Amino acid sequence: MRRHRKSKHLNSSAQERIERLLDSPLHELAVNLKSLTDVDYEQNIEFVTKVLERLPEELNRNFYFNAWIIQSIVQSWSDNSSLNSGMIIPTHYDEWAYERITIPTISPVNSSFTVSFIYIPFEVNEIPSLLDYPWLCHELGHYLFSLPEHKQMLIGKFHPYLEEVISSLKKMSISDRGLAKIRSQATIDEIDNSWKQSKWVEELAIDVITLWACGPAYLAAFEDAHEDLENPFVIEPSHPPVELRTRALLHAAQKLSWDKHLKELERMRQSWYKKIPSSVRNKYESLRNLDLVTQCVAAALNFCESVRIPCLTMDDLNKIRMNLQPVNDFANGVELIVAAWLVYNENAVRYDEWEKTTFDKLSGDIFEASAK
Repeated sequence: MRRHRKSKHLNSSAQERIERLLDSPLHELAVNLKSLTDVDYEQNIEFVTKVLERLPEELNRNFYFNAWIIQSIVQSWSDNSSLNSGMIIPTHYDEWAYERITIPTISPVNSSFTVSFIYIPFEVNEIPSLLDYPWLCHELGHYLFSLPEHKQMLIGKFHPYLEEVISSLKKMSISDRGLAKIRSQATIDEIDNSWKQSKWVEELAIDVITLWACGPAYLAAFEDAHEDLENPFVIEPSHPPVELRTRALLHAAQKLSWDKHLKELERMRQSWYKKIPSSVRNKYESLRNLDLVTQCVAAALNFCESVRIPCLTMDDLNKIRMNLQPVNDFANGVELIVAAWLVYNENAVRYDEWEKTTFDKLSGDIFEASAK
């Protein structure tokens, strides 16, 4: 009996929130969630509640501001590519993250409804820190690779090189015997697991995509996020080691002619490598195979060209620099993100005032337009 009353309360609370969302930009999501609470209630209410918990508490000016940035970037990345796949919702969390959820529906036309969440770290009603917003582009990179055709395109460009490396290592180990044979096979298995079975390639490619789109603004955000990192050599399936990501970024930045912005990033990487524990050096050096790093960067750059993501160039940077006014109507979110980096990089003293004025103007205009 107690459990039944609890479920009833959850359903009432969920229904009330859904009703409020019906008259909002999240109308389509609300319609799908409402259908789940109307039918098969006992099976669906827990799922609906979890989705509602991920939504922002209030659709305030921060929400509309972030939604505009996301929508404008996706539109600029959608030229001749299929990025129209479900709804993308900005919401709050302690750190930048991406999550894609497929919501079942009872519609006879659509069997599911897809919603993606971009988690943005900020305090409620606080002005977002635009210098951190290259990470929003990074999370949108995860959105890109949530689409099977895009992920397959990247993997199809990279895996042939991986197979060549693994085949070469196997040939080199043919004459090994005993313990040497066991060690060489273990190395081959670790390379295969790290570079094929895990998310290493995808994560490195997303770093390259963000660099492609945001240029030195992402290099600065990456440095800021990792400058106090204690162990950049952590090996895990979900993310490649930060030192490896840094190497890939350095290589990609040179390819994209951002050489003069690499001094601090290279200094940081060298500082890390001088302190690498001897107990992990050999294993780490075998896994971070530099040929694979190079080929992964090449595959990512090729992907960016194939789907026609706009590439920030020095000419673009100069054009944005010439028009750094708070009242400027930015073409899209990437232009705003790069402008924020330019202002801070060239005159840090006036940055806070510029950011506040820019946010107030843009968010006010966006919120007003949404009310019409």
